[in-house]
Amino acid sequence: MKITPEPYGVRLRMPVLEADALSTVIDDVIGLLRGDLEPDDPVRQRLYPAGYRDDAGAEEAFRELTESSLREERVARAEECVSDLATARSRRGTLEMVLEHDGAQRWLQVLNDARLAIGTRIGVTEDDGEPDPEDRPRMAYLWLTAVQDALVHAVMASR
Repeated sequence: MKITPEPYGVRLRMPVLEADALSTVIDDVIGLLRGDLEPDDPVRQRLYPAGYRDDAGAEEAFRELTESSLREERVARAEECVSDLATARSRRGTLEMVLEHDGAQRWLQVLNDARLAIGTRIGVTEDDGEPDPEDRPRMAYLWLTAVQDALVHAVMASR
């Protein structure tokens, strides 16, 4: 994937196969967000952190007030990203799309949500050593990290 800054945002170019993989990951996150995450699910706790740590009742009340709307916002952003991929220009096995600043910010949020969900599920820590290339979830996590990093740098350079 190649991400380059533009005066009005960023340009993304990627092989169609990579775009398909990215779409699949985002679809998986949408499915996870739409599903019923158990209260003690680490992904739920990571994506929707407690507003209060000392009072379990206040923590749950805070979640009830905020989680539904946050979930709807996350799903809507992710669906827009999938739509971006589906409507992007495709030529000779390469997909290209241009994102204005707001679109790039949306993509950063969706990539972050995907990384948080995957990283939490597979138990990523700061102490992780070299990844095993056969560990597909960890390789997907690292790939999303690289995409997010490249997008951050392109957004910063476009301003």
